[in-house]
Amino acid sequence: MTMTTTVTERDKKLLCLLGIFILVIAFVMFLIKPTLEAGTDLHAQIAQEQMKKNQTEQKIAKIPEYQTALSDLQSEFTEKAKSYSGVVENYDVDRMLTDLALSHGFSREDLYALNMTFPSGYATMNDYQTESGQALTGIFAVSVDFQVHGAREKIQSFLDFLINEEPSVRVSGFQWSEDPAAADQYFLMMNLQFYMVEKPNSTASE
Repeated sequence: MTMTTTVTERDKKLLCLLGIFILVIAFVMFLIKPTLEAGTDLHAQIAQEQMKKNQTEQKIAKIPEYQTALSDLQSEFTEKAKSYSGVVENYDVDRMLTDLALSHGFSREDLYALNMTFPSGYATMNDYQTESGQALTGIFAVSVDFQVHGAREKIQSFLDFLINEEPSVRVSGFQWSEDPAAADQYFLMMNLQFYMVEKPNSTASE
């Protein structure tokens, strides 16, 4: 027995609509959706690149400000460096400290420098700073044990001068002792930090 199916005009229209619907879904899934996703990714990339561009422009705009700050820092460093000696040899440190003591009435026989230690490189003085609070580098601190001999009042006056008035020398420690061979005579052993900064065109004679 043979069965036959009759496709009515209504069935043909339904099949036609179904085919169109399938084509539309396929078009959206395989063409429209990937294009929209690619567009979204492209917009995200554009936004990221625009942000980088804005950051770069801000940095470029601040270059004159950075240059001004650097110039001010260099000027301030140069001005403060005037209080410090140029980089010298150990005998120059001995001579400078001796000249300071001689100017306060001591004789060469009253003076003795020993244990002079030069640093191997630059150091940072945390309390030698710019007005903005930034510590400056490029400074040498030579450690010297320096002994003076004489009357206590004269030695005390010299010690006060080093502590309060001489910017290139810091007294980091000292010890008094009596001279057993002379009445009213004393020894003062001081540990001094002799600060030096490397200046442009500095020479050992500075």
